[in-house]
Amino acid sequence: MKYGQRSIIDLYVFDEKGTLITVLDSLKESYIDPNNDCPVLYAKDALLDDSLLEFFSRREMDDRTDYDKFISNGFEEDKSIKTLVYRQSTKVCKLIAKTEVRDSESGRDRNMYFEIPKVNVSNYGGFNFKETKPSEWDLAFIIKPFNNDGDLYKIHIEQDAEDDVQKFFMDTKEAIDKVRDL
Repeated sequence: MKYGQRSIIDLYVFDEKGTLITVLDSLKESYIDPNNDCPVLYAKDALLDDSLLEFFSRREMDDRTDYDKFISNGFEEDKSIKTLVYRQSTKVCKLIAKTEVRDSESGRDRNMYFEIPKVNVSNYGGFNFKETKPSEWDLAFIIKPFNNDGDLYKIHIEQDAEDDVQKFFMDTKEAIDKVRDL
């Protein structure tokens, strides 16, 4: 069968133990570049993801007293602030990329998943603020082998009973055509 891509991917990011960190569902662009020592999945996200920032950073606790908070804000209502301490880090994680493809023979849409069990990712590289245009956040996920055979990722395509029937008829038609050509 042949499949045509029907939608952009949603990228599910899990930590090393398999706990869901976040879903990147605002990707502007994503692709796997196989032309490196290890393939790289590049993802250009339109939005800065708070959960991913926390995954890369360490959270700093605000240890000021209520009195100090009140005084430091000029007697204005205190606003809650979350502080994340940036540090250059590489994390091991797992990815599942979900997209939708259309079966060219039946015309039906199917979910397709790229399962990438072992990835190294460095935190957001930097901040680029230009005028009033929103910045894009580039992520580079370095794909590592997940077994001794050097396998890098798996592709899962949803199938159903009609696929088997369709394949049977296509195989039968090809066999009949070959017999006729003899």
